[in-house]
Amino acid sequence: MKKQINIRLPEEVDERLQMLAETTGRTKTFYAEQAILKFIGEMESYYQAETDHISYTSTRSKETGRHSGEQTA
Repeated sequence: MKKQINIRLPEEVDERLQMLAETTGRTKTFYAEQAILKFIGEMESYYQAETDHISYTSTRSKETGRHSGEQTA
């Protein structure tokens, strides 16, 4: 089941989206959904990498007894 959302787009973006839809025979909804899915995937990957990095540096600092970013002499 699909849910409906409403968004406000700058006129230029809407015009480009409309032109793309007309040119390809797809709907504006199709392209909006594809763009949102791509963005969500990228953000999920980004935040997972950030979480993994924080976890890794936290684990490494516990193993070495140093805080992240500290340098040895």
